[in-house]
Amino acid sequence: MSRRILISGDLLRPQEEAFRPAQRDNIRWFHRLVRRPLAAATGLPVETVLWDHLGPGFDTPGFYAAAGATPDVEGWVSLFDAPALTAEAIGMMAAAYADAAVVVGFELAEIQKRLLTHLGITWIDVNIHPYRFGPDLLFAIATAEPEVMAQLRRHHADDLVFEPWADLLAATVSRMPPHRPITEPCLVVGQTRVDRALIRDGRLLDLSHFGPALREAVGEEGRVLFKAHP
Repeated sequence: MSRRILISGDLLRPQEEAFRPAQRDNIRWFHRLVRRPLAAATGLPVETVLWDHLGPGFDTPGFYAAAGATPDVEGWVSLFDAPALTAEAIGMMAAAYADAAVVVGFELAEIQKRLLTHLGITWIDVNIHPYRFGPDLLFAIATAEPEVMAQLRRHHADDLVFEPWADLLAATVSRMPPHRPITEPCLVVGQTRVDRALIRDGRLLDLSHFGPALREAVGEEGRVLFKAHP
């Protein structure tokens, strides 16, 4: 079987409103962004592994059934960092990546990373970095391979590269008067209702989970300014 580079992502994440792929378009976008330089650097074909409800692809509904998870957002949350899976579910994921020289993923689920490591398949996980105010797109990179990380560190961007852009943004905002005087001592910045960053121990956190910590920080009578996403 010929080796190839596989571009993938969180194949298990559904949309909030329906059990359909939430990350398919993001994976396709990322594939188009990196396929040419990856092919030039390795000489290998660069292909995708997708949950595609319209044609051949990873059987995500079958995976949920094999793993005993409900086909919805709650099921995705339970699978995202699951400590264990059934043998059937593991086999399905292993088959999807069996001939990969390396898997380059856009926002891989934690369970995917562990399975790929267990299978001996090198993976590189790519996320859009929180620094989103510069002149170019910046990625945050993770991998379990020290040798791969050592090579990637050669392209590390220090904070000082982005400080002038942060200063420009701060200077611009400083000339915009607030809609009302801000007197609250604490600012809480919200996330979308469903996001991988909110998953802890198989559950999806919301603001109510942080109530005790907020009360401890500002007191029972303290006021908090909440900025909803985005």
